[in-house]
Amino acid sequence: MSNAMSSDEESIVIRKKPKQEITEDDEIINTNTRKRNLSQLSEAEVSDEDEDLELKKKKIQAQEEQERMKEEASKKKEEDEKNKKSQAQSGYAWEDKIQRPWDIVGTEDNEALQDQQLLNKIINIRDKKEAVNTTALQRGIIRSMIIIIDVSQTMGEKDYRPNRFQNVLNNTIFFIEEFFNMNPISQIGVVSLKDGLARVVSPLSGSPKSHIDALMKMKHERIEPRGFASLQNGLELARGMLMDVSAHCTKEVVLLYGSLSSTDPGNIMDTVNVLKEQEIRVAIIGLVAQVNVCEKICKITNMSDSSYYNVAMNEQHFAELLMERIKPLPLAEGSEFALIKMGFPTRIIDSTPSFCSCHSKLNRGGYYCPACNSKVCNLPIQCPSCELMLILSTHLARSYHHLVPLKNFHEVPNSEIEKGKVPKYANCYSCKREFPLLKGVNSNKLLSTMRYRCDDCKKDFCMECDDLIHTLLHNCPGCESKVNL
Repeated sequence: MSNAMSSDEESIVIRKKPKQEITEDDEIINTNTRKRNLSQLSEAEVSDEDEDLELKKKKIQAQEEQERMKEEASKKKEEDEKNKKSQAQSGYAWEDKIQRPWDIVGTEDNEALQDQQLLNKIINIRDKKEAVNTTALQRGIIRSMIIIIDVSQTMGEKDYRPNRFQNVLNNTIFFIEEFFNMNPISQIGVVSLKDGLARVVSPLSGSPKSHIDALMKMKHERIEPRGFASLQNGLELARGMLMDVSAHCTKEVVLLYGSLSSTDPGNIMDTVNVLKEQEIRVAIIGLVAQVNVCEKICKITNMSDSSYYNVAMNEQHFAELLMERIKPLPLAEGSEFALIKMGFPTRIIDSTPSFCSCHSKLNRGGYYCPACNSKVCNLPIQCPSCELMLILSTHLARSYHHLVPLKNFHEVPNSEIEKGKVPKYANCYSCKREFPLLKGVNSNKLLSTMRYRCDDCKKDFCMECDDLIHTLLHNCPGCESKVNL
């Protein structure tokens, strides 16, 4: 028994020893493989980090390239816009590149060319001023005007930027602001032509804000021009809006027309004859080619004067033609005159709010009619109760300069400067700045004296002051500074 047990123990011991040796070898192998794996992992991490850095560098380079391309595109766009603005427009807008290729051609003497362009610009400004008739005429300063805007499908054309309709809206908004600045005791109404119908955009009133808000609403709603225009329907609606206007007011219609035809329900000449009988004068500004019926309408309603029909050649010319409608029209011979009763109220602020008679709104301040004591918010306005015209003295003064316009100043000739026949002072009488002398770069020849003289007071003014005096002041500072004893 004992021998058997001892043999079993030996076998057990022998079985255990090789097991212990195997585990130690495995541990050595495992440690080596673990080290090898760790080294491989570290190398992989390093390679991953290098790849990430390279990707980041590539992304940064791509972003820099995109920014550089954007900057180049923006610079190119600005240069294109500057070139477009610098190019003088002549003819139709879509013909500019064909008819004026010399605007972009370089020359050897650029400075001399710039001087010549500046001189041509001065000559054009001078010619426009001389073309203005400064003769004192009897004009109707209390005006009632209806502006008719074509909203037919032809107004969607893009020969005017952004298109004809949007361009007309922008110019009309600016026109209304300037119109009420120069004619504060007048009133305007706006009509649109669309789908063969005529619609009232804003009724006849003396508030520029209501008209501008109505036009801005049309602009922001992005109304698309469609259908056909009807001249007869537009003129009939304008005639109805001017029917209740007082006899001392002038009745005018300004039509901004972009179509080549008119879809009318009847004979348009019958409507034109009625307009002539009611002394409603029509002026038309076309955006496309000349239309025969438009010329006939203007001729019949303006005593055979066809100058009230004009066709715009480009955007700038259209704006100039529209601005010409700001000046009141001269009255016809044999027109009857009558004294007009007006009220000059003062602004009063009440301790308690009360309703105004014009808008039925509660407010503390306002103007009270001197005839019926009704309260109104703003001036000028026709009293809603007694229909008395309520204005301020400044409104009347701003309209009066149309009756007695300021004479044009004439440029001092070059011969007086060259011979020394100039006044003792060498500065503008108004702004006191020294007169610049425009000379040629190479020839040193005097191109323009850049000074303009009043024929009455013999004072000289610079170009900027001359423009300011004739557009805003309407009074010569030299003549006004004279002391009359």
